[in-house]
Amino acid sequence: MRILVVEDVPAFANAIAEGLRDQAMAVDVAYDGHEAAVKLDLNPYDVVVLDRDLPGIHGDTLCQLIAESEGATLRDATRLVVYVTDMYRFRPIVNKIQEEFWGKGPYPPRTIIEVHRLNGDDICEVEGTFYAPVKK
Repeated sequence: MRILVVEDVPAFANAIAEGLRDQAMAVDVAYDGHEAAVKLDLNPYDVVVLDRDLPGIHGDTLCQLIAESEGATLRDATRLVVYVTDMYRFRPIVNKIQEEFWGKGPYPPRTIIEVHRLNGDDICEVEGTFYAPVKK
């Protein structure tokens, strides 16, 4: 399996890549949106682990470009939302961001989990996993 990790915090990106390589995955790393776009044009990836707040090309834009390049849309996602322990306080903020990203409902399925701390003291992470139909 070939994976692209796109994360602008080098320590975090490298830790993810190292963990995946330990599981015998082929992993490339991009530290900003422009570098990711170049790698996506050059290589076929099975999975892209994509941060949202990237320098250069924003993660939302990359996500949409990846989905469209494979014949999918943002609504073909399965979402994973990770909150810090104060989930009820932050849920309205996250819902607003998701509405900006996915538009008005209906939304793709969502799984919510809570953790004690996230990278950079973020209040939440919203991840999308996309099914991309095979081009014919």
